[in-house]
Parts: sequence; structure tokens; C-alpha cells
Amino acid sequence: ANIKINSIKDAYIIEGKIGYIRLVEFQEKCARELEAALKKLEGEGMDALILDLRNNPGGLLESAIDVSEKFIPKDEIIVSTKSRLSAQNAMYRSKGVLTHPSWPLIVLVNEGSASAAEILAGAIQDNKRGVILGARTFGKGSVQTVIPLKDNSALRLTTASYFTPSGKSISNHGVIPDVAVDAEDLKDRKKPSSDIFDNIDNGKKEVKSQTKTPKFKEVAGRDNQLERAIDLMKAIKVYRK
Repeated sequence: ANIKINSIKDAYIIEGKIGYIRLVEFQEKCARELEAALKKLEGEGMDALILDLRNNPGGLLESAIDVSEKFIPKDEIIVSTKSRLSAQNAMYRSKGVLTHPSWPLIVLVNEGSASAAEILAGAIQDNKRGVILGARTFGKGSVQTVIPLKDNSALRLTTASYFTPSGKSISNHGVIPDVAVDAEDLKDRKKPSSDIFDNIDNGKKEVKSQTKTPKFKEVAGRDNQLERAIDLMKAIKVYRK
């Protein structure tokens, strides 16, 4: 059977008019699906956006460029490629299909964000369009050319590398977030409640034995990176006001 995989996994308002969109893959219709999700959230009163690219393995370069143009102003660099042969070098700029220029924007990334996801994150970071939050991305920024062979097979050969607008190589380096946040921050755990002291006849204090096991803050199932992004977005909105 043909299995349809949507590029947009989730799109909803979190709280305080902060929109959340999870983009899982850069397919041919990715930009159109994103636009539909953005308009839906705009209709619900969204005035800020958290774009989740965590564990996004990438996809089509054209889709990454089309999505970037939703946020990057006209003529700004989105990504460039560099090869051993200067004739094969290329630079991709925004064509000005700018539909959502003014919202505060936070992009979530992690070790599973790769390829086209890193192109989008790098473009937003270097053009100072939003804040990148999370962990360093995977570092897959290679351009591959498919060379047909006589036996009807083919060879896929790496012929160039992707670079962010400021000239930083994505390959083997990844995109370093502006705000580094681990997926699970053990420092968030609460300490056990303090022991209870009871006065006794001689005036001394003695520790009262506790019958219950000290409780820790529940961390399993929490999304520490998203929680930090929400807190940061609230701060950005307050500062802008």
C-alpha cells in the first residue's frame, strides 16, 4: 500500500497564544503543509511560534529553501554549497516569499536534526531571525550526485558540502544552538523534604524517622527542551512589550 507521511506532525496553540509546530521531514509538499498549519494557528490567535525540528532527518533541499522563505527576508542567503570545482559552487537566496516575518521564533533542535533540518536552523540562526534551542545537530551537510553506471546501477558520490549563510560548514560540525538545553535536566529534580525534628523532654532535638520514601520531581515523560522554549518565549514577549 502507499503510505502517506505528512511533514507536519503537530500544530496547536500551547499557551499564551504561543503556537507549536512539529516538522518531521522535508518532503515535496512540506512548504504547503506548513503554510496551512501557520494559517490555522493564526486563525486561533497565534502571536509567537515554536518550530520543532528535533529528530527531523532532513529531506529535499528545495523544501528546506521553500520553508526558510517563510521566515527569511528577500535576498538574504539561506544556504550555499562549495565543491572542489568552483563552477559547481552555488548560493541560494530567499526570493522574498515572506509570509510570516514578525513573530518571535524559537527553533528546537537535537542530535537527530540533520541535513535539510540543519539548513533551516542555520539560516534562521545566521540571519538572526530566531533563537535555536536544544542540542548540537547531527552534522550531515553533504551534497551527493548520482552517477548512472552501465549495468543500470548507480553510484552516489559526495561532491560538495553545505554551508550556513555566515560560511560555517554543516558537515561534521552541525548547528550549535544559541541556548543549550539537555532533553532531560536532572538538576530539575527536587531534593527530598527536610527531616522533621521533634522536641523531647531533655530539650535536645532528635530526628523523627520517616515512613515514606522521599519524593522526587517526575522527569520521565517530561519535555525539558520544550518547557524551556515556552519559558524563553514568554520572556521574549514580555521584553518586546
